Amino acid sequence: MTIRLLLLMITSTLLFPLNISFDKNLPPREVEKRDPLMEVSRYSLLYHGAPDDQIETLSRAVANACRVANRHISPELIVSLIYTESGFRKDAVSPKGYMGLMQTPWASTKWPDIDIMLGVRILEEKLRIAKNNLPLALALYKGGDNPLAHRYAAETLRIYQDLLTAVEKNRTLTASQSKPDTGAGISDIFTSFAGIKVQLVLVHALVILIIGAALGYRGAKWRDKFRGARWKNAEGRMRREMTPLI
Repeated sequence: MTIRLLLLMITSTLLFPLNISFDKNLPPREVEKRDPLMEVSRYSLLYHGAPDDQIETLSRAVANACRVANRHISPELIVSLIYTESGFRKDAVSPKGYMGLMQTPWASTKWPDIDIMLGVRILEEKLRIAKNNLPLALALYKGGDNPLAHRYAAETLRIYQDLLTAVEKNRTLTASQSKPDTGAGISDIFTSFAGIKVQLVLVHALVILIIGAALGYRGAKWRDKFRGARWKNAEGRMRREMTPLI
C-alpha cells in the first residue's frame, strides 16, 4: 500500500460522513408554492359550510374569477354572495327564474366555474354603475335600488365582514404556527453536532485502523527483510568457518 493511496483513503473517509451529516440537516426544498387566492377561497367555503365534495371545484372557480375580475373582487365577497344567493346549490332556481350558484339569468347550473364567472361579471357591471359603492352594487345585484334589495344587500355585507374577520384571524394563526420554534431549533443544532461528533469518533477509529494496517504491512516486510539479512549473514559466516585453511 503506497503512501498516496493511504492519504486518499483517509481524506475520503474524513469528508464523506460530514457531507452526509450536513445534507441531512438542510431544510427541504419547497416543491410547490401555495396559491393565496385558492387558500382564502377554500377557507371561506369551509367556513360557510359548502359541501365537502365541491370544495376544490368551487375554490378553483372562485380563485379564477378573482384573477380576471377588473374591479379586484375578493374571494370572501364572492363566497358570501354565493352563500346568500343559493346556499351553494348549483341547481337552485328562484321564483323569478334566476338560476345557479349566483342566481343569474343565464346560468348553466352544471359548470360552477362558468356560473361563478358570470355572476362576477354581473357584479362588476353593478359596481361600475354604482361607482364602486359596494352596498348599492349589491342591492342592484339583488333586485334594484329598493328597500327589499337593500335589506338583502345589508345581510350579505354583514356576512362578508364576518368572513373577512375570520379569514384574518386564520391568517394570523397560520403565520404564528409557521414560525420556527427557537427551542426546537437549538435542540436540532445540538443533535446535529452530536451526530457529527459520533461520526468523527468513528472516522478517527477507522483512520487508526487503516494506519495500523499499513504500518503492520510495512513492519512485516521490514521484519522479513531483516530476517533474510540475518540468515544471509549467518550462512556466510558458516561457510567461512567450514572453508579449510590452506
